[in-house]
Formats: sequence, C-alpha cells, structure tokens
Amino acid sequence: MDKLKYFLFLLFLSANIFAQNIDTLHLDLPKAEKLLLENNLSLLAEQLNLDKAEAEKIQAKVWPNPTLSIEEFNPYITSYQKKHADEQASLFTESFGRYRQVEVQLEQVFNLAGGRKKQKAIAEVSAEQAEAYLADFLLNLKTEFRKTIHDFTYHQLYYQLLNQQRSSLKTILIAYENQYEKGNVNKMELTRLRVSDMNLKDEIIDQKNTLSELQAKLIITLNLPEETNLSFDSIFREDYNYQEFDAELLFLQEQALLKRPDIQISDLEKEIAEKEYDYEKSQRTPELGVSVNYDRGGGIYPDYFGVGVSMDLPFFNPNKGNIKKAKINIQQQDYLHQEHLVKVKTDVRKKYERTQHFKDFFENIDAKYIENLDKTMNAYTEYFKNRNINITTYMDFLEAYIESKESIFDNQREFLNALEDLKSATGLDNI
Repeated sequence: MDKLKYFLFLLFLSANIFAQNIDTLHLDLPKAEKLLLENNLSLLAEQLNLDKAEAEKIQAKVWPNPTLSIEEFNPYITSYQKKHADEQASLFTESFGRYRQVEVQLEQVFNLAGGRKKQKAIAEVSAEQAEAYLADFLLNLKTEFRKTIHDFTYHQLYYQLLNQQRSSLKTILIAYENQYEKGNVNKMELTRLRVSDMNLKDEIIDQKNTLSELQAKLIITLNLPEETNLSFDSIFREDYNYQEFDAELLFLQEQALLKRPDIQISDLEKEIAEKEYDYEKSQRTPELGVSVNYDRGGGIYPDYFGVGVSMDLPFFNPNKGNIKKAKINIQQQDYLHQEHLVKVKTDVRKKYERTQHFKDFFENIDAKYIENLDKTMNAYTEYFKNRNINITTYMDFLEAYIESKESIFDNQREFLNALEDLKSATGLDNI
C-alpha cells in the first residue's frame, strides 16, 4: 500500500512538472517591456557604464601622489669608512647610524595652468555622454524588441491561419478519399486536394521553424528559462485606427533634433573636443614640483633640512603639435555634427513616408471587411462540402483567402514596425 501511494505521488509530481514545462507565458507589450527593463543582460551591462563614468569623475578630482625618494644610504659599514668618516649622532639605538649617510626627499607636483580642473571638466562631459549612450542603447533595444514581437505575432497568426485551413481541408480530403474509393469523384480532384494539403503542411513547417527562431531570440532578450513558451496578446488589433496617424513631418523632424540621444551624443563630442583643446593648451605651462629634503652626513651640516623646486623648461616641446591636433578635432567634430543633423532629418522623412505608405493600405480595410472575408471562406467551405461549387472554384478562393489574410497580417506587422522605426528616428515614444 505504501509503495502504491509513493508511486501515485511520483506520478502526480511528474504530471505537475510536465504541465509546468508546457505552460505558455502570455504577455502583452507593457508586461514584456517591463521584463525587458528588469532582465535584459545587455542593458544591465550598459548601465554599468554610468558607474564607470562616475568613477572617472572621482579619479579626475584627485591630486597626483607625492613622490618619496631615499638615496645615498649605506647599509653596510666597512672598517675603512669608520676610520675616515665623521662620526654622526646615533639613530634609534645607542650604536646604530653613527657612520651611516642618507638623503630623503618628499616632492609634490602642482599644475600651474589648471590641468587637473580641465581633466575634471572632460570627465564630467564624458559622464553626460555615458547617459546619452545608455538612452540611445535603450531606444534601439526597445525598437528592435518591439519589432521582433511584431514579427513573432505575424508568424503566429499566419501559422494559426494555415493550421485552421489545413484542418478544414483535411476533413474534406478524408471525405474525398472515401468517395474516390466508391468511384464518386475523379482522381484529378483528389490529387489537387492532396497537393494543396501537402503545400499547406510544408508552409506550416516553415512557419514553425521561424517561430522557434524568433522565440529563442526573445527568450535570450528577456533572459528567461530556455524552455519557456511565449505568446503575445493584443499586439495586432482589428479595430486599430490607422487613419488617426496624422503627425506633421516638420514637427517630427524638429522633435528628432531635440530628443534623439545620438544628437546629444554628437553635441557632447563637440564639447569634449573643446575641453580637450583647453587641456592641451594648459600643458604648455610646465608643472611645478615642490620638495622637502633631509640630508644626513652628506654636506657641511650633520643633519640638513631644506626645500627645493623643480620645473620643466618648455624650450623644445611647448606642446604645439597636440594643441594643433586638438584644434583640428574641434573643426572635424563640427563638420560631423552638421552632417549628422542632415542625416537625422532625412532619416525621419524616409521613415515617415514609409509609414504613410502602409497606412494608405488600410484606408479601405476595416474590421468589418476582415470579418466578412472569414465568413465568406466558411461559406465556400460549406458550399464545396455540399458540392454546390467545384474544386477549382473552391481551391482558387482558398488560395486567395490565405493570400489576403497573410497580406493583412503582413501589412499590420510592417506598419507597426515602420511606426517603431519612426519613433526611434524621432526619439518619441507616443506617436
């Protein structure tokens, strides 16, 4: 009895585990994007660049370390040195250090032209740039993620459509095979049904392979367990009002110049070039080294304390080359920035026009049309079952129906993808 209970328990546990493995994770777009922001490893890695930029700002603030040097120390004393050297006062113990010499120097370097301050300014702009890079990365990540979901939804709907039609066709094919055995239908009609069934089966397999690839991509993007099955709800809507898209091109171009992260990055590249030019100019002024010295037994005084200064003399290297290079870099960044502005406006125009092309497709297509298309297909199937229409008429309409539905799915996908591209091009998320 105990063994039976244990077996039933294992069976129940295995059934639960199996059920968990085949569960499908249903997501709408907001839930999917929430998972993306929480789980995406590339985004988490990119966010660490902000911490690295903050660390660079901290490093730019610090002073250079002082330099300690110990010279002319004689660790071993010979009899000759004891005989001819002047005896010194002892160090630490009564006998240690009487014949030992040492020179100690502590030096601190000061930048007279504010080089440290200018490095700090460069680091601050670099931190702003890291934030802009993160914003640009996130914008591109969300755009590609949404487009992948649109692609997945298209193939999922098309796969379901093909399965549904193959199921209807399979029922008819079985009935025709029975009628063929009885001699009530000719072989040509049966062959055509079999060919159509095989073609649908091949297309279904292709769609399953594509869905598997897209699902794997989404699982990696969302950092989910590899056995997860995904399904997305409310992505394509039959009541989507495509006619409401009436944004003005000029407005979108203006918004792009204000909001796109890559515009900010380009601006910051110019600012960094200017800061680097200021820094290179500061390098013309040499650094000043201030030192404190202690000399034991090396001069006319037994224990000598003194101060000193040191400075490079900029006779041969006044940093002309680096200053000229930095100045050229400012002009170069200005040219690149102007070119980037033109590219952005052109990019917005191109993506705006592409969105309009797909919007025009839906001007005469609404939910009522799609509903009537489905009803007509069901009616044709019944007509054919009742032999009110011939196989040629039925198969022609079936192929036309599948092509029409696939075209609607595809254009919905392409419109939404074009809209995401336009959002990315303008930096807006609420078009």
